[in-house]
Amino acid sequence: MFRRFKIGIFLLVLVILSYEAVKPTLYHVDIAQEEMKIKADLNEIQIMPGSQLKRVDVITKSAQTHVDKKFIAFFSYHEINDYYENEMKRLGWDKVEEKDIKIWGKDKGSKEIRYRKNEREVYLYYRGADQSRDDFWTYAIGASWKL
Repeated sequence: MFRRFKIGIFLLVLVILSYEAVKPTLYHVDIAQEEMKIKADLNEIQIMPGSQLKRVDVITKSAQTHVDKKFIAFFSYHEINDYYENEMKRLGWDKVEEKDIKIWGKDKGSKEIRYRKNEREVYLYYRGADQSRDDFWTYAIGASWKL
């Protein structure tokens, strides 16, 4: 009986892993095309004057892609928020959520704001006092797509 249970679990895991591997094919999704759409969404946003692009991170897996632009800027959260709120309205994005982000259970001033336009979503992440010397940046603008 226990042996059949182990075989059943093994087969279930095998089916799940197989499905995850072919999911983009099943839904006829081109991950590279979705990544291009995300980049286009982010590129239409005019960057806050005085901000310096530090890096662009792109993470692509079999059923998802994520693009994140990180900036260095010496502005307060309120200044950055006000600028991007106007910019996103200008582009037709609706603000759908604003929340405080805790780092290891501590409030260090980090915030996340999400905007939606049609079925797409973009976020603005303000990095509070959770800075490290090796990875200093002030805020990020990003978007994700997941099947």
